[in-house]
Amino acid sequence: MLQNNPELKSKIDQLWNKFWAGGISNPLTAIEQITYLLFMKRLDELDQKSLQMLNGREKAINQNLQINGCHLSIGQPYQLMHQSMKS
Repeated sequence: MLQNNPELKSKIDQLWNKFWAGGISNPLTAIEQITYLLFMKRLDELDQKSLQMLNGREKAINQNLQINGCHLSIGQPYQLMHQSMKS
């Protein structure tokens, strides 16, 4: 697999050199660190996706939340909303 893809082999060699320079010479420790980094990267991607979805939903709710011509915002106390609907 690495023989057919010199770019991948080069990237793996660079990563191994960085681990070696950082004091990690045991291949199992390097694999453990790579696994941890991949896990953290995926966790960050999922977190960013969740934040984007929440921001999109909040914008849609703020744009569409109108009752009797009165715009209501998220977090506005019920009493204020109720009073603004009466006037």
